[in-house]
Amino acid sequence: MAIANFEELCAGLCELAGFGPPRLQADPHGTLAFSMRLNGVVVSALQLKDAARTAVLVAEMGTPDEDKSQTVWSSLLMANAFLPGPHAPHFSRRPRSGESIMQWACCLDSISVTEAYQRVTRMVHVTQRWRADPLAENATTPGSDVKAAATAPLPDPAQDLSLQAFDALYREVCETLSLPHGELPVMQGACAFTVTHLQTAATVIHAPLLLKESALVVIQLGSTWDSSNPDTLVSAMEANFALMSQPMGAVLCQDPTRAALQLQYAYPMKDASASLLLSQIAQTASIVAQWDATLAQEAPTSGHSS
Repeated sequence: MAIANFEELCAGLCELAGFGPPRLQADPHGTLAFSMRLNGVVVSALQLKDAARTAVLVAEMGTPDEDKSQTVWSSLLMANAFLPGPHAPHFSRRPRSGESIMQWACCLDSISVTEAYQRVTRMVHVTQRWRADPLAENATTPGSDVKAAATAPLPDPAQDLSLQAFDALYREVCETLSLPHGELPVMQGACAFTVTHLQTAATVIHAPLLLKESALVVIQLGSTWDSSNPDTLVSAMEANFALMSQPMGAVLCQDPTRAALQLQYAYPMKDASASLLLSQIAQTASIVAQWDATLAQEAPTSGHSS
């Protein structure tokens, strides 16, 4: 099932699409890439430097109309909230061109060429729907995965080992931070706890129907990230472009219930530990602080460069 290398992935994608094998040459940044056009949609496969076992599929969706751009960026950020996990597609904005991008990271150790090509075709379908109406209800839905999970039978908390492992992680976090702990309530087959570490509040969620082997860590961004500010939405979408190679699916998204912006990423439950979880939260807090400083510097300016 595993793919030997990026070259094998590219050759296989081209063969399934009916093209000859591509010629790959690294750019000055060490990135390998090739592009192909399927049904009017340009899809590229990239391998970034120092990420030899990860490829990123990128579909060029297009640039939203200027009068609708704020609503479109907001809707794409909201769509990211419903696509959690280390192997989920996400939406971003290419900084130089200002076009919207659909990106999907592929771990070469856990995907076949056929599965990668299926992702490509799904990205093409999403792009076509989005171009027809970027604000349609199903414009950014890559498949029926989420719907299927929502209608699946709820797990029995007494028998679900992943829920038991999550409860053990919660207790270890409380003990590490010298906090009292009680029983985690399980609602609709999911449970969660909130922890504050180094002045950063993170909600850790485990929903086995959506992510069986991972928990979801959600960090609300501060007041600097004003979702009503067009420049902030653009900055968030461009940050997602920079995050495309992150192995645990880190992405900026918009909370559909509060319109607030947040950062979420998957935390693997295998070999989970409080020390690692808190260390990652601390690292994330540092990155967010750097972004806050950048946004604060850009605040007095009007408009945003593409």
